Amino acid sequence: KTGTAQNYTDGWFIGYNPSVVAGVWVGASSPGVHFNNGSYGSGSAMALPVFGEFFRMANRNQDLSAYTGAAFAPLNDRLAQKLDCPDYREEELLDKLRDLFHSEEGTRARDEDDETEKKGFFKRIFGKDRGN
Repeated sequence: KTGTAQNYTDGWFIGYNPSVVAGVWVGASSPGVHFNNGSYGSGSAMALPVFGEFFRMANRNQDLSAYTGAAFAPLNDRLAQKLDCPDYREEELLDKLRDLFHSEEGTRARDEDDETEKKGFFKRIFGKDRGN
């Protein structure tokens, strides 16, 4: 899990497995010291690489690898079924536009507009037709 403080002054990352919980915080004691954007100042940019290097080094250490290499037990069938849900699909832009132009509300609005007299561009701005 990553976190980022306002104005990119602090970034953190917490990782865990069944045997280890480890956290990394990167920041400064003065809020005046910060990054200008999330490219460098986010938790994933500052703290996650430190965490990754820590776990990589711990995995190489025979005394620690039993802890860092611990795996979660597989879910039983009952829990797996409770967590099973269809994949989320982001509505595509074309689908959104299609819905917008084919909605009943949009059709009603266009029908009402057709009943009112439309003024020309210059008449709406200046109150008279351009040619007059």
